[in-house]
Amino acid sequence: METVEVKDEDRYCFYVTQSSAELRTVGSEMHNCVGWCYTELARKKYCTIVYAKYKNKYRICIEVSPKFSIRQALGPGNRVLQGEDLLAYQEWCRAKNIKFKKVF
Repeated sequence: METVEVKDEDRYCFYVTQSSAELRTVGSEMHNCVGWCYTELARKKYCTIVYAKYKNKYRICIEVSPKFSIRQALGPGNRVLQGEDLLAYQEWCRAKNIKFKKVF
């Protein structure tokens, strides 16, 4: 079986934020409050922020609880996920054994 390498920019890639600076970048790019309201919550491990990029654009922002449940999953400007973004989110949930639920 032959494998074909797909560049990151040509697929949805999910990342866990690692710093307050990264949270600010995600918040600015996604036009949401992640960079300002979640910095302290993430530092205290009350939540983890995961984001996805596709074609070098920030497309999905996910708040994960310490028990690995999804509190919210939204697109840029806090829009409801739909289309390819929703499908990528569902696939990520399956891959991480997180019970999919439509959040907000």
